[in-house]
Amino acid sequence: MLSPLDETLMHQGPVTFDHALTSDHRFFDRMWLGGHCADNIKFISGMAAYKNMNAFEGFICVQKDGRQYNARFARPFIPRLGDLSVGPLALDVVEPLKKLRLTLAAPDGQPVEADITFTGLYPAHEEAHHLRRITGRLQQDYRRFDQIGRLDGWLKIAGERIEISDWYGARDHSWGVRPGVGGYEPATFIPAAAEPATLGQLFIWLAFRTPSMAGQMQRQEDSRGKPLMQDGYILRDGQEIRVRDIQHDIEFVPGTRVYNTCRLKVLLENGETLDIEGQALLAPWCYKGSGYDSGYDDEMGLGFHRGETAQYDVYDVSHPEKVILPDGRIIEPTHREQPATITVNGEKGLAHFPVINWGVVERYGLSKPGSNRRT
Repeated sequence: MLSPLDETLMHQGPVTFDHALTSDHRFFDRMWLGGHCADNIKFISGMAAYKNMNAFEGFICVQKDGRQYNARFARPFIPRLGDLSVGPLALDVVEPLKKLRLTLAAPDGQPVEADITFTGLYPAHEEAHHLRRITGRLQQDYRRFDQIGRLDGWLKIAGERIEISDWYGARDHSWGVRPGVGGYEPATFIPAAAEPATLGQLFIWLAFRTPSMAGQMQRQEDSRGKPLMQDGYILRDGQEIRVRDIQHDIEFVPGTRVYNTCRLKVLLENGETLDIEGQALLAPWCYKGSGYDSGYDDEMGLGFHRGETAQYDVYDVSHPEKVILPDGRIIEPTHREQPATITVNGEKGLAHFPVINWGVVERYGLSKPGSNRRT
């Protein structure tokens, strides 16, 4: 099907823009944006197209006083190609790779409204290619870029307007093939040699900003601590310095998989070492409210074609690990992401600092089964 995008000279293959170059149902194209101040308010949002499922989704979640307010929406992808809106949620790319504006109206007396502008303070940065196969089957094959910046605008929660001025902000944009999309994951035989990577994993993802620098880094390990992926960089004085190695020491809330403190010793390519300490700030996000992790009322998760949809609910996230859903169910989701205050070689700053682990993680004695992470 032709669309205005087909008038551009940006085609990547012999198809129109409503098609992907792969028939894999898990193909996605997603933006994520979030931020906070060192106070009691924070938000995350996202928007995604799933071309091969004819699905388009968006969400915004806001946390205040131990409550997580969720608004998630869906619509068919076709025929509204290039339209970055779904329901009352809209994203405007004001200046590519520099400035985005997110707005949410509040129809029918819903409790959250928003008008937030993200401005990049540092250049957007492309991560290393995320490619992984399990016994020959493609599990993931995607690209992502990240950007650190500031947030300005306002949020309104249950009638209370909160001004946003130079809050910490981070965003990413990823596209390709990833697990956990479109309602099901292809079955794969797992040989014994691959078990450490499938029994459990630890994933650390940090995006931070201090007065003198910013950076993003990540490390993923199997259940025995073997690195599966590592990437990162520091931006300082107009220069980029790559990360060579990341060592970690994590203190968890006793009896949970949620951390209090995460310390990283980061070796840079120029030989410099950064000592980073993150202190978790507020309750961790429960990503089920955004549509991840069997989200939406049908519990089919991301990228499932569900037509025109608008859902609003509120979670009780006052406990560090247990989440009380509107229907009274109590869940302990593994996919929890936290904002944090950090120090980098003694310099204070703010960060989005998820420490996610699922299955067996031998180093920390964790054995309770868990769910997938955000990618």
